[in-house]
Amino acid sequence: RDMGLTTTGRASGSETRNRLGRAIGLAVNGDLEGAIREGMRQLDSGRIPLEERMGLIRMLIDWNRAVGDSLACKRLASRAGEGGTSFLGPCATEVLIARNSELYWMCEIGLDALAARRFPDLLRDVEEHEGRDSELAWAVRNNSAMPCKSQGDYAAAVAIYRDLVVDMAEVLDADDILLLTERDNLAEALALDGQFDEARLLYEGLLELVEAKWGSDDERAMRLRFEIARILFLMGEESEAVRRWEEIAVDAARALGPHHPRVFACRSIL
Repeated sequence: RDMGLTTTGRASGSETRNRLGRAIGLAVNGDLEGAIREGMRQLDSGRIPLEERMGLIRMLIDWNRAVGDSLACKRLASRAGEGGTSFLGPCATEVLIARNSELYWMCEIGLDALAARRFPDLLRDVEEHEGRDSELAWAVRNNSAMPCKSQGDYAAAVAIYRDLVVDMAEVLDADDILLLTERDNLAEALALDGQFDEARLLYEGLLELVEAKWGSDDERAMRLRFEIARILFLMGEESEAVRRWEEIAVDAARALGPHHPRVFACRSIL
């Protein structure tokens, strides 16, 4: 759960949309493979100005992410970072976003050790130029926990998420989506680290906030109920976990449809 902050930036502007209308049209109509081919053709043509090129790369990363090509996402993020650095310098906002995206995708394809060595320099640059309380700084700190989890150092991931939750809580409302997501990340890391009691309390608090914000039939609420049942199972309360999974399966089928992935997840684990 990356808070939507792991791609290379915000939506592209109207000029990019006009110039790249064919690729965008293909994507809107569901032909992501065609959109990627057309977008890469435009990118490789060398005729697109830098600002539009950065916007195109953002879209290409989103499209490749949707089709599951993480390696292509990493290559595109690297291309944005290198090209942006050449023209704008390493600490321009667009370049910092691209650098963060590159490290995220490096973790996704297994280059965790290399990414871990580069996160401190990126975080220093982001905090110096964007501020410690910027969303980008939060995103970099959040993503820096990825190598810790992949290498099994869950205590280190817990420490990163816990500090980040404290800092974000001083700025954001309790039900802000970014803070909810970060608390969710912390709960997951606590569970991985075997700290089940605190993980359960966090998940239960999140469930209250999510149900108040989106309702008890929302898929996010169903997922949190699923996680609470999983924690109960790991704590040895197997019968209670099974009872809850049975309830979630019924509720999810009613609210989300009988073929929703959450229904299948409950039936599978049961």
